[in-house]
Amino acid sequence: MNGGGNFNIIPANAPHPAAALVFLNWVSSAATQTAFNQVFGAAPMHPEADDSKSLVPNEMRQYSTIWPGNPFNTEIRQAFVENVVLER
Repeated sequence: MNGGGNFNIIPANAPHPAAALVFLNWVSSAATQTAFNQVFGAAPMHPEADDSKSLVPNEMRQYSTIWPGNPFNTEIRQAFVENVVLER
């Protein structure tokens, strides 16, 4: 789940691709997405998941924009990690 977990992949050389599909089915379900929201405050990607603990509710996400390209992308991500994640 790179970044915020907004996408998941199964590598082409996965030793157990069927198990990976079962995991993806579980992790993307409304129930699991709701649990992640309740425990971690994660914004659920499943449209039927409860997003009541999210900083940004589902109906407001339509106004989001894509991240800028480089050279700004790298600088923004570094500043985010430094000032938000690490709280320096």
